Amino acid sequence: ACGNGLCSAATENCFTCPSDCGICPGCGDGSCGGTETCASCPPDCGVCSVCPNGKCEDYETCAICPADCGQCQPIGCLEIVFCALQCIDLEQEPPQFSIACVANCVALGCADVQFFVDQVLTCAVTVIPECGGDAGCIQKECDEEFAACIGATCN
Repeated sequence: ACGNGLCSAATENCFTCPSDCGICPGCGDGSCGGTETCASCPPDCGVCSVCPNGKCEDYETCAICPADCGQCQPIGCLEIVFCALQCIDLEQEPPQFSIACVANCVALGCADVQFFVDQVLTCAVTVIPECGGDAGCIQKECDEEFAACIGATCN
């Protein structure tokens, strides 16, 4: 059986059970191609998340899998913005960010708040070349958007 530490040639191979049989040739080259899948080559193809399967796995959140992770509690605009800004690495040149991380943050808000979050994030991304990693500069340049965000609430 897969996961017992022994590669049984009759029922297992590098594609069906890499934990017992090792990774397949080509896995780890940075490209998910050919017969590689998330099951046979997580380094190239990403993690397999199954929703719903009764457990909230690493790459699942309340936003993308409420069946496993529970319903999201709507949060305010500034909380969402600060969550999303944590997804941006301003120390890198150019800044690096995770779209999935930002999307998960935005999904935590109700539709009324998401509009204002979008306004703040659009402004922030626009002024990053001018402000670099200076959060104070970003806040100053996007002052109107932040002010509108503060007033946005979920009904």
